[in-house]
Amino acid sequence: MNKPQGKVFLINLDSSQDRYAFMAKQLTALAIPFERVAAVDGRILSKSEIDAVYSTKQNQNRYFKPLNNGEIGCYLSHRLIWQKIIGQNLPWAIILEDDSIINKNLCHVHGVFEHIKNWDYIKLTYLKDQSRITESLAIPQIPPFKLIQYSKIPITTKAQAVSLTGAKKLLKATERICRPIDVDIQNYWDLDIQVLGLSPAVIERKETFTSDIKKTDLAINTINKPFLKKIKYRVRYEWQLKKYKKQCAGLGSFLVNDQ
Repeated sequence: MNKPQGKVFLINLDSSQDRYAFMAKQLTALAIPFERVAAVDGRILSKSEIDAVYSTKQNQNRYFKPLNNGEIGCYLSHRLIWQKIIGQNLPWAIILEDDSIINKNLCHVHGVFEHIKNWDYIKLTYLKDQSRITESLAIPQIPPFKLIQYSKIPITTKAQAVSLTGAKKLLKATERICRPIDVDIQNYWDLDIQVLGLSPAVIERKETFTSDIKKTDLAINTINKPFLKKIKYRVRYEWQLKKYKKQCAGLGSFLVNDQ
């Protein structure tokens, strides 16, 4: 019996047809099948819809500024895909946002998942600051790919892989949201997941578009940033990062022994 296969999902706003065409052209050229998922448009969310998922109280306690509607829509878009992973019983899924230049590494990433185990979430994006890599381990069966550990998780959700187990953990932990999704991933201990990275990346460093699904109501993010509150968040984050980093499993524990 064939093993169940994963899937590639592309998050794209209905209004961003140019972005969809750009991404679809790249994926088609690489012969990579994908499923488009209509992004949640934060601009049209009602107050009741926002109140159902966004905790103002938790935001005030655990972050230093309120979320804008675009950030809420972005988070809900990723949650939609986590639900699809569970609903379709997918062993894994690759989640792409629609503002990236894809490279041919994406054609081969699926092979990585056959040789790793017990993982939750893997960043597939480039890393500007290579000094953040604290550990790397080659996956012998799929050169040149390596699993990597970060000293601090990169802020981006352009490309990532999520396992079935990871999707279940993420949905359970995010019934109420209070921080942007990429910040929550940085605070992985609150989500009961471990975040790994993969090198080489599947997208290029060159920027193409600014994020549509995060950019709405940007004015909210340029005001109301109390300096002391931001410092308090940063100190708390660094303390927790140091604490929970010690509890992370070593990369060797994720490799499948094929012998």
